[in-house]
Amino acid sequence: MALIETQEYQTEVLPISSYHQVQVRRSDIIKDDATDEIKATTFHRHVLSPGADISGEAPEVQAVCNAVWTDEVIAAYEAFVAAQEAEMAPASE
Repeated sequence: MALIETQEYQTEVLPISSYHQVQVRRSDIIKDDATDEIKATTFHRHVLSPGADISGEAPEVQAVCNAVWTDEVIAAYEAFVAAQEAEMAPASE
C-alpha cells in the first residue's frame, strides 16, 4: 500500500464594496494508491486582498486573482486601507 498526497483548491471571490478579496481553501488529501480510498483530508483557508503577492499561490488561484483584481479594484482597496488607517490614527492635539 502506497500513499499519495494531492492538493485541491477552491476559490471564492468575496465582493466587498468596490474591491474583491479572494478566499482560498486548500484540501490536502491522502489516498491509498491501490484502492483510491481517501485516508485523510485536512483543510487550510486564507484570504487574499487586492494587490497581494500571489507568486507563491497555485496557478489556479493566481488565475482567479488576476481576473478579478483590475487596476481599478486594487486602487479602490488601497483607498479603503488608507481611509481606515486615517480613521484609526490618533487625533493630534
